[in-house]
Amino acid sequence: MKIKGYLIVFMVALFVVGGITFFPQKNEKIRIPQTFEELIQLSDEEIETIDIARINLLCAKGLPGSEDLDIEKCLQQLDEWSEYVKIQEEQSLSAFFKYREKYKNSIALFKGAYLGFAIQDDFKCDYNMELYDSGIIADRTSTLFFHDSSDIFIHGLINDRKGTCSSMPVLMVALGRRCGYPLYLVQCGGHLFARWDDGKEQFNFDITNNKGVKTESDQHYLEWPRSISEQEIKDEVLMKNLTNREMLGVFAALRAVCFQEHKQYEQAILCEKVTEQIFPNSRITKLRIAHLKKLKSEG
Repeated sequence: MKIKGYLIVFMVALFVVGGITFFPQKNEKIRIPQTFEELIQLSDEEIETIDIARINLLCAKGLPGSEDLDIEKCLQQLDEWSEYVKIQEEQSLSAFFKYREKYKNSIALFKGAYLGFAIQDDFKCDYNMELYDSGIIADRTSTLFFHDSSDIFIHGLINDRKGTCSSMPVLMVALGRRCGYPLYLVQCGGHLFARWDDGKEQFNFDITNNKGVKTESDQHYLEWPRSISEQEIKDEVLMKNLTNREMLGVFAALRAVCFQEHKQYEQAILCEKVTEQIFPNSRITKLRIAHLKKLKSEG
């Protein structure tokens, strides 16, 4: 069954083969942020050296549903999972050569698909069907979807194996980068997905359905889960490989809606302003800030 994940419209790494890598060399001195406040103070250059998983978890820290969040333990779990993926992938390469036509003769497609299946089948991470069955996802008039941060940030997947379309693609990118894959996070109209892009081949991977790894075209995401215009693509930074700074903008917006759900409007406004700095042309973010200010004034 295909899950049509719902997100309140939000605002919602650079990698060059043989050049910039996803992780800094061990001898490089970098600032490792320990809080959301430290994270947003990093320069553009500094934040591109930070693990996407750490960025995501720091954006979850302090939210309802993250009371027991141990960031270093979560990162250690991701390291262990990535080692498992690399070992199993090597042992499964014979399947690629045996069924290479199934993978369009692309080792990149094979690796991406294998990673997606490992997340679902080996690590037992899947969509939180309780949200889907409860009708919360279909309720576009409320922010109930964002009530529990473990549903929208990756600690929910790491600790409880449950996530949504705002966390499962992030997990895939975080694990893939640990394996050396050129994976990026991409946002469309209220949805996130992962993209393999090595400069030669490009594949979109979506694992937020009830079992299975989908490889939809860009055209699909121009229409699903809702149609998006060329102007919106430009202003909201949709359909492109997001940098770490831009991913911070996406995660800060999710953080803001979680704060809004719990009527912590001042915190929500501060988070949306972080997103606005990163996406200055975003009409959606400006509207959300105005809405939050109104809610705050109404008490």
